[in-house]
Amino acid sequence: MSDNWELPDVVLYPTCSGTSIAMTEEETAKNLSQVWKEKYWLICPKAAACMATLKPLSQHGKIKKND
Repeated sequence: MSDNWELPDVVLYPTCSGTSIAMTEEETAKNLSQVWKEKYWLICPKAAACMATLKPLSQHGKIKKND
């Protein structure tokens, strides 16, 4: 059995009062770069991680476009 395995970029965890989400550092860095390229915003990595969660949460029906 191999010790090498990969985690997905985004993992949603249901909780009793909502949803928790985990992001890889690579996904956070990718979003940080994307925000700069599209909007020229300098944001911290925590903000980039938060913004990166919007798309998967929307795709899984956890948030709606106007939320």
